[in-house]
Amino acid sequence: MLVCSYCGASKLRLSRFRSKDLFKLILLKRPVRCRLCDKRAYTTLLTAWKIGRDDEARHRDQRQQ
Repeated sequence: MLVCSYCGASKLRLSRFRSKDLFKLILLKRPVRCRLCDKRAYTTLLTAWKIGRDDEARHRDQRQQ
């Protein structure tokens, strides 16, 4: 499980790409943001995909309620 390197929380979400993220994308890194402390960090594309998939499931569950 991926945790925030700043506060240790496991509540991460995908962050928007910025122009300066291009080099990180070449290195197969994706920006993520902590939902608690709002700090930005980078993770692998595979881990980011899993975070995005979890976010989609969370949104789907909220819409069904």
